[in-house]
Amino acid sequence: MKKDRRRERRLNWREMMTHNLLRAGSLSCALLASTCLTAPAAAQTVAEFRHVDSNGVDLVQGDFVMSFTEGSIGSGSAALPLVRESGNSAASQYDGITFRRTVSGSTATIDVGLPGRERDRFTGSAGGSTFTAVAASGATLEKSGFGYVYRGRDGTYISFFDPTGAEEAGNPPTSFCAGTSQAQCDMLPQFLTSPNGRMITFTWELYAMPDGSGGTSYEHRLTRVANSHDYAIGFAYQDDSQSWGTPPSSGWRTRSEARFFNDSVSTTTPQASVSYSYPSAGTIDVTDMAGKVWRVTATSIRRPGETNASFSVGGSVGAVTSITREE
Repeated sequence: MKKDRRRERRLNWREMMTHNLLRAGSLSCALLASTCLTAPAAAQTVAEFRHVDSNGVDLVQGDFVMSFTEGSIGSGSAALPLVRESGNSAASQYDGITFRRTVSGSTATIDVGLPGRERDRFTGSAGGSTFTAVAASGATLEKSGFGYVYRGRDGTYISFFDPTGAEEAGNPPTSFCAGTSQAQCDMLPQFLTSPNGRMITFTWELYAMPDGSGGTSYEHRLTRVANSHDYAIGFAYQDDSQSWGTPPSSGWRTRSEARFFNDSVSTTTPQASVSYSYPSAGTIDVTDMAGKVWRVTATSIRRPGETNASFSVGGSVGAVTSITREE
């Protein structure tokens, strides 16, 4: 590329990738005639309110919100996409759905993390069943049985649960929320229902360890998401080994592949896959469904065939000063 074609300007990353996505998507559709699959489309602070411009820059926070579609299966309202939202190993929109409760005295503060690095915060009595949104956004949160149900401002429902069933079984609390005695605890998303009625189901794997006081603590990782149209994405990791006396290795949490399934065709043989390698700290090589390699960092994306990244963020992820694109 000629130097005089390098410039800094406001841009929409999806706009830059459209041509390549269509080509890769067409190839996937030609190879997999029964299912249209798309290859990659495009940064970090979790916030209660976002106003992201066409460049991916939040005009409120001043940070870059990545939205890089690594792959998708299905089409239209039935589609199940996989969207990268940061330069971390497990950084999809599904990983961004989180629940953390912090108790101070008799007051509970609950943060519900959402795709797009958004957050809704709620407060209420630690022993209560309903909680009030701090931002008065219209979102609601209530305790339902042994779990919690979140309703977003757009009508999306997310149910959160303790995969160990500790409270339901009457067992001592773990790292997941059970009772009101824990200073801090988490819950995991189990079901997400969109306003159009489409449901996504989450499957998790646990790693059990002694907690040092006679009980058990757990690490967790996402292994599968599936929607109500028989499409699913399964996640593989670098290390599947477990050892009771030691914490999980870094490889246990590091994703190696995302496998895309049409369950009406096969629940064991994927229709396509996306793989990941890590050439250096903070750098991820994403091999898309067409076999093309994209290099991603927190502040740049290098397209297949490029020597240097033609898209980059100036300043830092948390404080953007410029967006640079070489055409």
